[in-house]
Amino acid sequence: MHYPDHRTISGCVSSMHAEVVSLFRDIQVVCEEQHWLGGTVFALDGFKLPSNASKPWRGAVEELKQKQAK
Repeated sequence: MHYPDHRTISGCVSSMHAEVVSLFRDIQVVCEEQHWLGGTVFALDGFKLPSNASKPWRGAVEELKQKQAK
């Protein structure tokens, strides 16, 4: 009955950065499509993700989808 502590989990997440970022993005998309977020903040505790807060990539989800499609 051993369980990993926060350091073990953090080490695992850190070593699988690309996979976690992809999974995190996919979870956000599904939650938004299901209207579960409602404009709230979605975050993983203690996990830092690179972000792009440049002016062209800010806005409502529908606006960003249109920009991405272009």
